[in-house]
Amino acid sequence: MKVLIFTCYKNLERFQSRVDNRTLLWGLDQANIDWELSIPWQPLPELAQFDGAFSTLYAPLFRNFIYYCKTAEQKCLEAGVPVINSCANYSPPHSFFLKQWKEAGIPCARYEFFRDFDTVSLKYPMILRVDGVHRGLNMYFVSNKEEAMQAINYQNELHVRYFPSREGPKPLNIAIEFVDTVCKDGFYEKKRCYVIGDKIIAAHCLRSRTRFVNYKDSLLDPATCAVDREYTLHEEFTDDYDLVMRAAKATGIDIITLDYSIRQDGEYIFWEGNRRRATAGDQRIKWLGIRPPDLVYGNTVADFIQQKIAVASIEA
Repeated sequence: MKVLIFTCYKNLERFQSRVDNRTLLWGLDQANIDWELSIPWQPLPELAQFDGAFSTLYAPLFRNFIYYCKTAEQKCLEAGVPVINSCANYSPPHSFFLKQWKEAGIPCARYEFFRDFDTVSLKYPMILRVDGVHRGLNMYFVSNKEEAMQAINYQNELHVRYFPSREGPKPLNIAIEFVDTVCKDGFYEKKRCYVIGDKIIAAHCLRSRTRFVNYKDSLLDPATCAVDREYTLHEEFTDDYDLVMRAAKATGIDIITLDYSIRQDGEYIFWEGNRRRATAGDQRIKWLGIRPPDLVYGNTVADFIQQKIAVASIEA
């Protein structure tokens, strides 16, 4: 079996700078699946030699990667080569997940889009953010109208730091209900899992003293490490499998990262999904390195690729 991997990276060394790519190759090698990297704006290799194609989605806007990847995927399908993890709907915004989950009855925060903040009807406190911007950027906790207007004005005046200068700073455009998930010990926790097909892998549990739990402000102390280890230690997923799987299926995406928290009363709250996941051990967040869940992720993706190819072979 041989798989064609679409990527924007020019060589193997650059490709392996991301943990999810390294562990993908790990899984394929462990499963004795041959693979070949392909940059989709370059001529494709002879497609008849491949059993399937797999799209990696990091840096989707680099050199218009998504356009070329869609074109390459279509050529694969026309040649009878199934595509796994298609670049279609490559980066859904936060509102996509909140909308899908609300309609499916999955516990999540309410939200409202706005241009004029006076139209927002959510109660304070709330979160204002740029829909679809990740890593905790351009996100503000506001307790009243004055703080909201300060955040909006600050964002509008913000020097271009996170976006190309041709676009300028993006305005805040979505208000999200604040759901308090503080634990009994005063810390905030956020869990992340990977869902591949019908398999859920506990990825990590982060803790912070702040309301927004991200890599940049998460704690790295013995207590946090113990909580994380308890979450990721078990071979089988120990949280509510049925609920988390429902949340994943509601997105319609086969390979998805989900972030959620569990409140003191045991109720779950789902925050967001991500197809282009940051992983502990990547260049910007090296403090944990490759972890056992990442290796499980690679093996599980390899198994999923085999399943998809087998199903496509039967249907052909």
